[in-house]
Amino acid sequence: MRAMPLALPFKPRLLFQRPPLQIALALLMLLALLQAGLRLFGPSGKLVSVERKTWRLEIDVERRLEELGSSWCAEMPADATELSRRLMPDPQHPEQPAAEHCKYRAPGWRTSWRAQSTGTAPQVPQWPQPPLRVEPLGGITNGPTPLGIERLGERYEFYELELAHADGQTWTCRLPRTRWEAVPLGLRFRLPVDRYGVANCAGLITSNPAPA
Repeated sequence: MRAMPLALPFKPRLLFQRPPLQIALALLMLLALLQAGLRLFGPSGKLVSVERKTWRLEIDVERRLEELGSSWCAEMPADATELSRRLMPDPQHPEQPAAEHCKYRAPGWRTSWRAQSTGTAPQVPQWPQPPLRVEPLGGITNGPTPLGIERLGERYEFYELELAHADGQTWTCRLPRTRWEAVPLGLRFRLPVDRYGVANCAGLITSNPAPA
């Protein structure tokens, strides 16, 4: 008797045959896994280069002025001119009797403006040399330190690296002068950057970055 062919209830299908949409989704998932693996196990941080090194030096210019003030009369500055006085209780010592409180005018140094000088490496940082007023106010010499003259006050230093990534992102790291001087222009290294795009410059403050 001749054997009859076996009829299958379904058509045979290749194991790896898939619709194009499923193939595309599988490739996207594979790419996402590869990117995640690079983040976890690849080099950390953003590869950046030192594009510019900038410096800014500032000095407060103070001017001798006469201002109104008030305090307990016993604590009034020696060069003050008394305007008025009255008895007042001391809130910090309510158990003590009232003491004399004075209003007065007294000379003092106040910041009038700030001088500034800026530059970029390889320029050597230099402090500004602002012109100072040395003539007394109204030409009146009142005391050893006349009103109206100026002097140099507090100084401020700022040294920064401008860093750039190949995708156009930029960051600025402020460093002490010794660290700023030690980092060469054009150096490429990996900069720690968090998920918000904020750079962690702390490592640059303590040591030189390893070239990449």
